Amino acid sequence: MGEKDFLKYYFLCGLGAAAAHLALAPHSTIPVIGASGSVYGLLVAFAMLYPDAVVYLYFLIPIKAAHMALLFGAIEFFAGATGSTPGVARFAHLGGMLTGWFYIRWWWVVKVQAKGLWRRSTSAEPDDAEPAARPAPRRTPKAAVKAAPAPDAEMAEVDRILDKILSQGLESLTDEERGIMHRYSEKNKPS
Repeated sequence: MGEKDFLKYYFLCGLGAAAAHLALAPHSTIPVIGASGSVYGLLVAFAMLYPDAVVYLYFLIPIKAAHMALLFGAIEFFAGATGSTPGVARFAHLGGMLTGWFYIRWWWVVKVQAKGLWRRSTSAEPDDAEPAARPAPRRTPKAAVKAAPAPDAEMAEVDRILDKILSQGLESLTDEERGIMHRYSEKNKPS
């Protein structure tokens, strides 16, 4: 994420938690302090970015991160709906979780697509370019073209697959797409 995006995400989850509390308890006279809404937002971020990571609840019970986030969300919802702990702003926790989910699910998708659109629009050749001004293409045998795609085409395919992972998840990849990503990572592995 990087430290700037992390701080932005953290404070945005805190603001979402505060907004949820204000919306659901506008006449509350009990002050709300703490950063638990932001922490619940971080819980969602971890669960969305690493859904299959194993976390040990109470250092004993193994559970996947995605299931843990759902469990904590359900606990917060039911505890808030029943009012069992009146001194805890349960819906602020849920507000932080929902803000985090919307941010990661939609903002990053929009950001990645906007970057791709910007990249395509700035790298495209103008329509009025004369054919003589373009450099002559190098001749390569057809077998070589099939064995190794052009770097631009390969990068475009990798970008498309990464966009698909971001919008639909890792499970949506086909075996062919997984192979492309594996070959690309092996080729670009630092020595």
